[in-house]
Amino acid sequence: MDFTPWLGYLAGTLTVVSYVPQAIRAWRTKQVDDLSWMMVAMLVTAGALWITYGVVSSQPPVILTNVGTTLLTAAILVAKFRFGRGKRAGGRDDARGTNRAPANS
Repeated sequence: MDFTPWLGYLAGTLTVVSYVPQAIRAWRTKQVDDLSWMMVAMLVTAGALWITYGVVSSQPPVILTNVGTTLLTAAILVAKFRFGRGKRAGGRDDARGTNRAPANS
């Protein structure tokens, strides 16, 4: 019996479970200002690409892992849209990837 797919399922399960506390925390505390827009958007995009790769290459562990992580990351992204504040014009973070307001001189 080939245990390679099971290794993928185990790794995938741990990966998905690792996202759960952050998603829950974002929604419970509504504190998402420290999360970078760029990072969250890139993770959602990367997840979609990994799902596509998994489908094309017929790899269920890749598909399932990335469906889970993409859904959780999308939940974090929605929380960021809903609860985030301090966005610059155009909805972009400052150059440091944070939502800090400029200091008054």
